[in-house]
Amino acid sequence: MIARIEMDKDVAKLSGHKLSTDLSDHINVTKVGNIEDGTKKIRIVHISDTHMEHNGFLPNIPDGDILVHSGDFCRIGWKRLLVTPDNDVFLRSINEFFEKLPHKHKIFVAGNHDMVFDIGSCEEVQKKLPNVIYLQDSSVSIEGINFHGSPWTLYKWTSYNRGFCRERGKIEHFWDEISTDTNVLVTHIPPHGIMDTFPKKFQLFKKVYKHGGCPSLRKTIQERVRPELHLFGHAHGVAGVESVDGTVFSNAAFPHRELANVFDYYICDENKNMK
Repeated sequence: MIARIEMDKDVAKLSGHKLSTDLSDHINVTKVGNIEDGTKKIRIVHISDTHMEHNGFLPNIPDGDILVHSGDFCRIGWKRLLVTPDNDVFLRSINEFFEKLPHKHKIFVAGNHDMVFDIGSCEEVQKKLPNVIYLQDSSVSIEGINFHGSPWTLYKWTSYNRGFCRERGKIEHFWDEISTDTNVLVTHIPPHGIMDTFPKKFQLFKKVYKHGGCPSLRKTIQERVRPELHLFGHAHGVAGVESVDGTVFSNAAFPHRELANVFDYYICDENKNMK
């Protein structure tokens, strides 16, 4: 079952997963997690695909407890064949951007434009990014919520942006590393069939769209991991929030009218329950 969540409506109750949207302080907020019994609320702000236009978006990014950027901070295309990108500029821009944000916790997962990070291990990249938690096939627990991040996308011969790209048959083992206790999954690529449509290349007349998400990622999510929330980007023009079979999916690729997808994640506060 796929249900599109309209961000300007009040409440959508979905079979197998209760979910609602409110407009507190003019911010559209989607509720996830243990909504009925949760005693602690963590606000997660999701952005993606800022492509070096981050400073223009900065004043409009909502406040929250945890900010997640799901890749393509950089913009690198065919020009890289002529001019070597200045990696120091990208690194400085990323660190300055995250330093300016007021959120207590910040998470970044790279995308296919972020070739500056496709250079080594997660630990090596993290040393270059002191102002944000960098996830590369790795996990972190924040405020009682388990996050797992993976940057990989499917290889396309028509794209010059080939950071963290693998062909089908060679990408699946990265999904195998996602733990079943993951509450919030962060990838750059969408799962197949969920807010993942792209216009086909080299069209002369009527635009034809195709699905560009990863089938094996969707299978992993629905058959094994089943996270409460999956955050991604990559597919521009189809950003939004949907609920599918108990998981809430968020595509926050800029530009889209909400600027960010915002979630209140409800959990049980053990300390409060012990009182």
